[in-house]
Amino acid sequence: MLELKIDDTATVDDALAQIDEKNYLIPYQNDPPPVVKVGAVLDRATRTIREWKIVC
Repeated sequence: MLELKIDDTATVDDALAQIDEKNYLIPYQNDPPPVVKVGAVLDRATRTIREWKIVC
């Protein structure tokens, strides 16, 4: 599951928290292989990924 944030004040932890808060993983809980959470924050100025984190 991938959650992107495009905001100067957002953090990668905000993106990962949204995956949990909105229960995005519930439909995939029993599907193999295990679901991986990826949070990323995009930088508006440089149009690149500023920060990212993978949680298994």
